[in-house]
Amino acid sequence: MPSDIELQRFASACDETTIRELAIHLGMTFKAWDELQRNNPDYIQIVKYRILINWREKCSGRFINIANALTEMKITTHMLCQVKRIRKRQCDISEEYLDLIPTDEILDELAQVIGVVSFQLGIELGLPITSLDTIQYNNGRNLVAQCKDILFQWREDQRVKPTIGVLVQALVNIERGASCLGEIIKTVGVKKYIHHEKKEKEGKVKTLLKRLNLFQKRKQ
Repeated sequence: MPSDIELQRFASACDETTIRELAIHLGMTFKAWDELQRNNPDYIQIVKYRILINWREKCSGRFINIANALTEMKITTHMLCQVKRIRKRQCDISEEYLDLIPTDEILDELAQVIGVVSFQLGIELGLPITSLDTIQYNNGRNLVAQCKDILFQWREDQRVKPTIGVLVQALVNIERGASCLGEIIKTVGVKKYIHHEKKEKEGKVKTLLKRLNLFQKRKQ
């Protein structure tokens, strides 16, 4: 069964007409397509992706079904091989930074420049479709706010270490490229990221030590 990431890559590689016709061949209806378009009037990439997700859930869809439908449409099935391929990661970011976790400043700046591909980026980073739906609902058409929520939620995910290297690979996979991230890192620099809970703990320890020092001085 195709994964969320694989369906996202496939949908991004096809134009609107191809995906609409494919969905019909797979058993979806024009009504289902039109409803998705009404709900996402400005985001055709989301419409293309969601119709395939809905088909997979409704019909327990598999790659062989897509391959057969493409054959009926007289379209090459070669693109199905492409969705499993990991693009070679190329960037001018120093290797020593790639295993670090991006700071708030880096993610804030990146959210400003991602634009309409933030949804695809969220899928590539492994966020569940339900989380992305919630983020989109909460932020409306504010693409910067959507992207910021996606990036910060990804960083909090403990399933995979959310490194700069992982972010670079995701940007390359959605064909956005990592040059924007490289420029941001040159501008704001790279510092060691400290989780907010750890920061709070360290702050409490410092406060306690400070009070202890004051108490000891008074005793003297």
